Amino acid sequence: YRHDPDDPESLANNTVPSVFVDKDGMVWLATVAGLDRLNPTTGKFTHFSHDPNNTTTISSDAVWRTYEDLSGTLWMGTGLPFPGVPNFGGLNRFDRETGTFTRYLANPEDPSSLSGYKITAMLEDSKGNFWVGTEGDGLHTLDRGTGRFTRHAFDPDHPEKLSRPALASMDYAFISFLLEDSAGQIWIGTVDNGINRYDPDSDKVTHFGKSSGFREDVVANDDWKSFQESNSAWCAYAGQDGLIWISTETDPKLYKIDLFRNTIKKVNEPGINVFFEESSKVIWKGTSNGLIKEDLKAGTEILYQHRPEDPGSLSTNLISAITQDHQGKLWVGTLNGLNVLDPE
Repeated sequence: YRHDPDDPESLANNTVPSVFVDKDGMVWLATVAGLDRLNPTTGKFTHFSHDPNNTTTISSDAVWRTYEDLSGTLWMGTGLPFPGVPNFGGLNRFDRETGTFTRYLANPEDPSSLSGYKITAMLEDSKGNFWVGTEGDGLHTLDRGTGRFTRHAFDPDHPEKLSRPALASMDYAFISFLLEDSAGQIWIGTVDNGINRYDPDSDKVTHFGKSSGFREDVVANDDWKSFQESNSAWCAYAGQDGLIWISTETDPKLYKIDLFRNTIKKVNEPGINVFFEESSKVIWKGTSNGLIKEDLKAGTEILYQHRPEDPGSLSTNLISAITQDHQGKLWVGTLNGLNVLDPE
């Protein structure tokens, strides 16, 4: 599926940072030209665009994240977290019945609003807390009943308190992912100063990164030192087996963290942009060099790549999003269109 300027019901833009299939089987896509909903039966796209004269439209056409919470409510994070991009964006809640949006925007004068303009991560944890990450010192929890945010800012006098890691730079700083592991702890990844792991039971944070120094609770080795030095986490995946997979942005590497053995191992694979668990036996990995299907039980991998001579291959090798629908079809967002893989 690609953008066709002559077809208003085609994909809005070929850059697709996020994709998911909702409970009704509709495919939702974040693009840099607005939010799209694909009806897989008709193959037609419905566009939701920003209108500066209508506050019930999405707050920005630069859509970066899409999320469906456990109640079925759809959330859209807008704003591109890159240097030189203006400070606009916001969090949006979609009303399925009216087709309208409720906007949650940054307001420097309101401490119960978002502290950042660009929404970079969302998570509903197992206790029902709704987490929102933005650029800057932007870790929040949202009370979805009142619409008020609690800001969890970094306190240099108490680095053990809940927050993102300390800001290393304001030029390129944002929360890259929010993740809950099998032990119920929250991982807060950043692109500028490592990762914080928050334990809700003790209300304490453990830091992973250059500034964390020697850690007695982790088996130190060369892979652990490499993980510390990378200091920039791009995406993560938590399995129910106690394993955490983290891909770093600088000198892209994939790391496997074993929560039960307290070990970190570097995996010799290209940097991963996104993970998707099909089952306890199969994991899909989206990279900058194609799509990888890993059979964990058999220990085998299949690599899917773009082939110019084959229209049935991937549209490009840079993968940014993966999800699966109720029929088992795999939907893959790329920097050159949307792809659907027929499992048969």
